[in-house]
Amino acid sequence: MKRKLKNLVVADWMLELRPVNSFVVSRYRQAMRQGEEFPAIIVDSASMEIISGNHRYMSYLGEFGEDHAIEVESHPFGNHAEKLAFAVGENVKHGEAMDGITRRRFACAMIDEGMTTQEVAALMNVAVHAIEKWGNQTVLVIGNGAKPVKTGFDTKTVTKIKKTDYEEHMDKDLGVEARGLMRQLSRWLGHGWIDLEDERNKEAFEELKKAME
Repeated sequence: MKRKLKNLVVADWMLELRPVNSFVVSRYRQAMRQGEEFPAIIVDSASMEIISGNHRYMSYLGEFGEDHAIEVESHPFGNHAEKLAFAVGENVKHGEAMDGITRRRFACAMIDEGMTTQEVAALMNVAVHAIEKWGNQTVLVIGNGAKPVKTGFDTKTVTKIKKTDYEEHMDKDLGVEARGLMRQLSRWLGHGWIDLEDERNKEAFEELKKAME
């Protein structure tokens, strides 16, 4: 069936699990201009929430506007776990592959909804011990429950953080252990690969010095 873009719903919970990547949207828009065909967007028949296809939706919206009608597939979902599982299953088959932290977000969300580690592992085509490991790489975000963190975060030392700090971690941090970052910085300094006269570098080193003190 066809629906206008303005009648579809981009769910906040889905964006929290997987924010829209503007580079992917730009690539899709270019493909649309060249006449490429995309799979139909999947929506929840009850709420019209997009379960699979947010990147396609944003691309259509930017390219054609909210009154543009597209082909969608409407599916009934019994509960939230079914929506999560369907979204993961669709991504495995096609589309922009989820990165590591997104996969961990979905895994934690599905387990929170009552799915077993075995079910999640089978759906994501990974070993059960990988799902168990992801479950250990979480922190308690105050007011938002357990959330996965990027690789390298010391969850043995830090078990609870504020929501604003978690959002900053997701937005700015690299998935690298602190000692790896420090050793890289030491190598770069040793090789003379950092301009120590650059004002921005001076400012950054001052921030680091203060933090270490």
